Amino acid sequence: MEKKILTIDEFYKSEILTPAFVENIREFEEVVYEMVKVMNHIHNTNRSYRFWKLIVIDFVNYKLQRKKELSEKVVSSSQGFKTAAVQNLIYSVKSFQNRKSLETIKHVLENYDNIAHGFHDAELIEKEIGKLIPSYFPIILQKGDVSKRERANKLAETYSNNFYKNIILQLPKAFVEHFDYIYNLYPLVNPEKKAFHVSFIVSEYVKILVAKYVEHGAKLLFYQHGGGGGEIKDRSIFHDSSVSDNYVTWGWKIDPNQIPGKAYRCHGFRKRFESYDNEVLYDCTLAFNLIGESDKKFFKPITDYFLTNIDLKKYPRILGRPRPVRKLGSLKSQLDFIQHPNVSIDSGKTDMAYIIAHSKILVTFKWVWPQTVFTESAYVDHPAVAMVIDLDCSTVFKPYYDFFLEQKVFHDTIESLVEHLNTVNIDDWWGKIIQHPMYQAYKNEFLRQV
Repeated sequence: MEKKILTIDEFYKSEILTPAFVENIREFEEVVYEMVKVMNHIHNTNRSYRFWKLIVIDFVNYKLQRKKELSEKVVSSSQGFKTAAVQNLIYSVKSFQNRKSLETIKHVLENYDNIAHGFHDAELIEKEIGKLIPSYFPIILQKGDVSKRERANKLAETYSNNFYKNIILQLPKAFVEHFDYIYNLYPLVNPEKKAFHVSFIVSEYVKILVAKYVEHGAKLLFYQHGGGGGEIKDRSIFHDSSVSDNYVTWGWKIDPNQIPGKAYRCHGFRKRFESYDNEVLYDCTLAFNLIGESDKKFFKPITDYFLTNIDLKKYPRILGRPRPVRKLGSLKSQLDFIQHPNVSIDSGKTDMAYIIAHSKILVTFKWVWPQTVFTESAYVDHPAVAMVIDLDCSTVFKPYYDFFLEQKVFHDTIESLVEHLNTVNIDDWWGKIIQHPMYQAYKNEFLRQV
């Protein structure tokens, strides 16, 4: 019996949802449903919505971020030479680093029933959850089934909507001409006895593996992999929950299919944090999420106000930390709008556990949730403040949200945040907060200890 796919109204049935949030989810689901039809047409199959959603979810999300551009005209599916060369180099490095992955994956499939993927702390996960399989990035030299690419291109021509035409033309080879080859790489070993425990999946090739097993009866459990999952109404939590048998959280529960678990990612952070000394190198660290050019227009005046009004005698050494989004190259350009003699900009590559261990206090700026680094900092009881912007919190988190506002951990204006930092004795203030029953209750419900 095929798993029932939850709608957004069923998933968040006890929550008041904004029209914009609902529209965003429904637009996404509309595209996924269309892509299910597309993929079944290309492959002449009748596989389930769940099967194809597991495979195309990140592809659809990325294309929707570019919907305006892709709706204007038909864009060549070929990349520019420089972009293609860089991406091919990165992929080749990944392929070399994971060159024994298929051998490992086959061994695990043949010998284990509880299989884990995408977690940070291998030793802990294999002790508590299941045997880990690595990411897989093969270099496929064969052309594959070119008739399927021709079938896809012909189907694209039947669409008058440029957005759909573009995303069909731009389907990766792994989803079209190489799909059958990849699908058949993995032996099907007692799928009905298997359970896949997944934090996140980077490789399309592993997505195809998981989808294959789930389609043949394996159980799928997605695990929370970032902060804010239960605190706010979160799209990624909904999407992961919609295709999984159970969703394992860091302690909270909103939907019946969710299982209160432990904050495994934060536990790995704690181990790294405790391995560093706590010498204060930065009086405060400003941590940002991914910032594009349009975001800079918003954050520049906020940051300018902060640096103009913060007490530089109290906080003379300030670090700016961009979000790490790739392993190669510096990410300093994300924060090129910050030009101040008291601020040094990190490359984005320094371990965040090291930075927090050497910072007096963490300051985060974020659109809807103060970043996973805030929850990691709370997990180790390190001082932090956050400017919350447009935070649409869940019902279960609302009492804690009010508590954090009252205790001046959260601030809804930059003026409030700066005034607090200038006047507070951080050690006295934070020492009282971490002993407060509400803080302890928050950690038990949203950051359950391993």
